[in-house]
Amino acid sequence: MYENLEVDHIFRIVEDDTDAINQISSLGFSPSEIREHTEQGTSSRFIFFEKNYLEFIYLRSREESQNNFVKFHQRVDNFRNKSGSPYGIAFRGKLSEIEKNDFELDQPKYNLYGKSFIIYMHGSYFTNPEMPAIFFLEVNNSKKEEFYPINRGLSCEKDMSLNQFADVTLISPILKEESFGNFEIQKGDEEKLLINGKFSF
Repeated sequence: MYENLEVDHIFRIVEDDTDAINQISSLGFSPSEIREHTEQGTSSRFIFFEKNYLEFIYLRSREESQNNFVKFHQRVDNFRNKSGSPYGIAFRGKLSEIEKNDFELDQPKYNLYGKSFIIYMHGSYFTNPEMPAIFFLEVNNSKKEEFYPINRGLSCEKDMSLNQFADVTLISPILKEESFGNFEIQKGDEEKLLINGKFSF
């Protein structure tokens, strides 16, 4: 299943904006401007590459989050209590009608690339905080190439090894092995997320 999906971007939970900037700088990259997710209670900074990007997301307003379908504050709390994953994997591509049965639909109040869009949240988001947040982005009448940061006029980092996230692997001592498109969970002694087999996020 999920063979027609490919990773669009990956997020990691951080404490606040200062933490986001510090973590991005420690990786040797430059942080983007802040983006606020209206009514979701979160804000982010990014590292853009040609076809994918990394997101550092933090809780900006617990009250907004508590009134939002995604309820991101719960994921943040689980992460802080060391009982939840800090990661999220966003996909682009196409979900079959059968595959959509594994997801719950959300209509965010903010735009993506200037367009309204739909998020399909995998059921594990609400039932298993130890799983990364798995979600699918659907933008009406958009081809996958329109998702590429380089095609949206964004300033992209010049790192050939990360221009495209060809494969993303989460090594986990507790999760079962499974795959979603070009994202795979593998058994291992220590949790780490690898992009293209080398870059540790």
